[in-house]
Amino acid sequence: MVRQLLPQIGLGWTIRSIALIQLVTLIVAGLLMKTRIPPRRAAPLVEWSAFKESEYSFYAVGAFMCFWGTYFAFHYLAAYSRDVMGLSYTDSLDLLLVLNGVGAFGRVIPAQIGDVIGTINIFAPMAFMTGTVMFCWIGVHNITGLYVWSVFYGFAVGGVQSLFPSVLSSLITDPQKQGTRMGMVFTVVSFASLTGSPIAGAIINAMGSSYVGAQAFAGSCMILGMIFVLSARVCKTRKMGVGAIAWIKV
Repeated sequence: MVRQLLPQIGLGWTIRSIALIQLVTLIVAGLLMKTRIPPRRAAPLVEWSAFKESEYSFYAVGAFMCFWGTYFAFHYLAAYSRDVMGLSYTDSLDLLLVLNGVGAFGRVIPAQIGDVIGTINIFAPMAFMTGTVMFCWIGVHNITGLYVWSVFYGFAVGGVQSLFPSVLSSLITDPQKQGTRMGMVFTVVSFASLTGSPIAGAIINAMGSSYVGAQAFAGSCMILGMIFVLSARVCKTRKMGVGAIAWIKV
């Protein structure tokens, strides 16, 4: 839709058209939805005591770091393919279609595995895979390689996106606090999603249009996020009375 409308009506009306579609569909959804269970009493917007739980705090930081680097490829892959590889505007968007299309499998398959072995046990490897594949982008120098890279990254990052709320839910033992605590981490992560790509763009400009620094930034964020997620797992397993590196479903 954006590809067709952008050259014809400009950015402003393209965004307005997308917003109108979202408005109409969300109004329909809002009118048709109904609560499955009776509403409970209002919970506080913020529960600061949650950050005293080490596994919760580690995971909040880990999720922030992961999503600081997650969307760089979504925002800059097409531009990279045009600036560095010389692809046309239309062909560059095909890479995004591949990235998002493969991401559908990445959202489903790791989640199914997580149901068996534990969500955090699969989230950490997916975060590591995403960071590693991001670093591999630096070594891609042809169109075929870029398409192959898009497949691997799309699958890996899809797992990170889908498992993020599931892991958070597994770390919260009190169902009455699920909504508040999940909302708090989602708020933290929103700042990462908002600022990650602009920071990467500033790095690209500072390095004279070279993407290497931004690629390294995004990959490092993912790897560092994985370390914090593993730290959250260690804290959780210790509270469960097992060894820090014990293999159990978490």
